[in-house]
Amino acid sequence: MRILVTNDDGIDAPGLAALVGKLVAVGHDVAVAAPSSERSGSGTSLGGVYDGAPVAVTDHVLPAAPSVPAVGVDGPPGLAVLAACVGAFGESPDAVISGINAGPN
Repeated sequence: MRILVTNDDGIDAPGLAALVGKLVAVGHDVAVAAPSSERSGSGTSLGGVYDGAPVAVTDHVLPAAPSVPAVGVDGPPGLAVLAACVGAFGESPDAVISGINAGPN
């Protein structure tokens, strides 16, 4: 099963790395598309796209899982997930998991 992992704490969040590591350890095909920075509270937002300007996307290496394809998206998690689900970062996922989140939200 191909699983997309995202969060609202940003691609460098420790919880995201921990979740990815566990999913890889049990044999899942994992990809990551998460905000390039902390975006707490904006999980379902798609953000603004203005005048057709492209959204910045950067390749990222997760130290806990360097072989997992990962991208940081300059936008909220909803935008990252939507883009991944329509194939913007490779094969579309079968499932999406968000977390592990720091804090009460």
